Amino acid sequence: MCEHSSVAKIYAKAIFELAVEENKIDFWQKMLLFSVSISRDLKIKSLLAGVLPAEYIANVFITLCGDQIDLKCQNLIKIMAENKRLFLLKNVLLEYIGLKNNYNKILEAKIISAYELSFSQLKNISLFLEKKFNSNINLKHSIKDTVIDGFIIKVNNLVIDMSIRNRLKQLKNFLNY
Repeated sequence: MCEHSSVAKIYAKAIFELAVEENKIDFWQKMLLFSVSISRDLKIKSLLAGVLPAEYIANVFITLCGDQIDLKCQNLIKIMAENKRLFLLKNVLLEYIGLKNNYNKILEAKIISAYELSFSQLKNISLFLEKKFNSNINLKHSIKDTVIDGFIIKVNNLVIDMSIRNRLKQLKNFLNY
């Protein structure tokens, strides 16, 4: 699994460098997104898992993509098919988006709470994170009933746990000390 991630990063980095050079960052993301949507089709998944020649698989894939991908993306599909790595398209897309966000100084932040937060609460949290990380924040909010009250923020490898469960755990550790 880790090897797949490394390979996806290599593809994504090469694609991103080309996209920056050609000033086609958003266009490449759209092409990759469309390619991923094709690769998710059950018939295509079985085609990718089969033993057919790489050239045939690439041609079928490229035909299905039609004019949604350009010649350079077609070449990418051919190379990935030759190396039996078309199944990595989703990982390549995710790595590409990460590179794009990093390039544009955008961080993905997830906030998990026990209940729906108001627009102003989310805005305040977003402003706090923008100042803390000196980046634009793309905030995604989800609700989980495992959070008793409060919220948990995840940005990259940092976790800010402002939940009641965490505060009770800290109090317990303090009292047991």
